Amino acid sequence: MEIRGERVNLRDARLDDYADLQRWFASGQEWQKWDAPWEPLVPQDSAARQRWEARLAERQPGPRRRLEIETASRRHIGWVNSYWIDEANRWRDCGICIAEEELWGRGLGREAFSLWVGYLLEAFDLPRVGMGTWSGNERMVGLAARIGMREEARFCEAREVNGKRYDAVRWGVTRTEWLRYQMPREDGLRCYTPGDWDAAKELARQLFDFHHSIQGAPSLTSHDGREILLGWLARRDSVLWVWQEAGDVVGLA
Repeated sequence: MEIRGERVNLRDARLDDYADLQRWFASGQEWQKWDAPWEPLVPQDSAARQRWEARLAERQPGPRRRLEIETASRRHIGWVNSYWIDEANRWRDCGICIAEEELWGRGLGREAFSLWVGYLLEAFDLPRVGMGTWSGNERMVGLAARIGMREEARFCEAREVNGKRYDAVRWGVTRTEWLRYQMPREDGLRCYTPGDWDAAKELARQLFDFHHSIQGAPSLTSHDGREILLGWLARRDSVLWVWQEAGDVVGLA
């Protein structure tokens, strides 16, 4: 199967993908520092290749647990996966890895992860889908917020990476929230959607920068605006609203 996007596609794995896996799982790759670095790497030896080939041979029709990510030009760049946390209650988590680090920061992961979450909610008929990471992985935290997830739980200093303690964090989105995000973004007062991320981040920075300037404090940066917006989106006891005029987001509430 294949799920086509504008700049990336999600597709079933192929036998010739294994050469990329061997390269990606060699020690010293940048992505390994961020994707659950406390877990040991699985050696990509002959036994691993046999398991890969067997999995492809045994693939059955039905919802996919994993798909490969490729660019529109058909370059294989990573994967998305998912797994049950509690199948009886239809609680499923997912993950993503763009293994080609030179492609980070271009929005490819955002598009791929959004396609994947939408697929999982429909294919598995889920009431929600979530993901887990650690507070030091700021790219993954930002990605979760950008596609519309909210922080659902935080376990302080639960992870140790390179001798330093970090929080374990869990983010998720419900089917109701996801469907709301797909509605047209019309002028007037409406709920925040993931497409508002860039404008909302800048508005948050401007708002707090104004208060800081009154107090004589240094100006805030774009990163400060990001952290403020992440804090707002993490709250499940409130809803972030935006005011849109002529297609532009001009206010937050």
